[in-house]
Amino acid sequence: MDFSIERIEGGAVFTITRPDRLNALNRVVWDGLEGCLDQLERQNSRFLLISAEGKRAFSAGSDLKDNALATWDQQAAKNDRVRNLLLRLSQSQLFTLAAVNGVAYGGGLELALACTVRTAVSDATFAMPEVRLGVMPAYGGTQFLPAVIGRSRAAELMLTGRTLRASEALEWGLVSFVKESRSAMLEHALALGAEVAGFSVVAYRSILRCLAAAHGLPNQAAMDVEGEEMRSVLASDDAKEGVTAFVEGRRPVFKGR
Repeated sequence: MDFSIERIEGGAVFTITRPDRLNALNRVVWDGLEGCLDQLERQNSRFLLISAEGKRAFSAGSDLKDNALATWDQQAAKNDRVRNLLLRLSQSQLFTLAAVNGVAYGGGLELALACTVRTAVSDATFAMPEVRLGVMPAYGGTQFLPAVIGRSRAAELMLTGRTLRASEALEWGLVSFVKESRSAMLEHALALGAEVAGFSVVAYRSILRCLAAAHGLPNQAAMDVEGEEMRSVLASDDAKEGVTAFVEGRRPVFKGR
């Protein structure tokens, strides 16, 4: 199994359990997260903590080796499905927390961004490296990232693909808390989730509705724009070269088409 779910009072802990693959995100993980959301929302639970096994990675992103085996249509359909799942996560009435240990790259960062709050260990790193592979964020990152840290900083990260350290992420508001160890991070996240779960449901949901009415938050129309752009990018020779080069362990040669 590539994930585990631990039910606790008021909610659950969803853990990605693929440390040997840097917790790369595959269909099994997405199916598990969707099922977990279904159950928690059906039972009127209050919070969900998303974590990952091991010390090296929260998630290095989408499993590109799996993607390389899929057809263009299959990749586009998967991107649409995950994008809509993360939009749903971001709009859920659950209080969602991402506990980031190690790297959170690409789809891994997009997963964290879809959560209400992010916490991290001090050696965690963050990146949207898709441009280096000749592609672009496919799971809502073009909408989630500027909503969290602002357009200019989001543009810098996505257009350069550079890596952000935990201290910078805290300064930028990408994460709300930084802890020295994974155990301390998880302990704090669980305590925060339990605290919020004890607040008034009426007040909590009213605040969420007001936040949803604020400008600059991801919405379906904006997600659809990303989906159309991603289809165009996936059809390019550069995208095929970028992913192939990654799988083959070499530097890509882009030709602008």
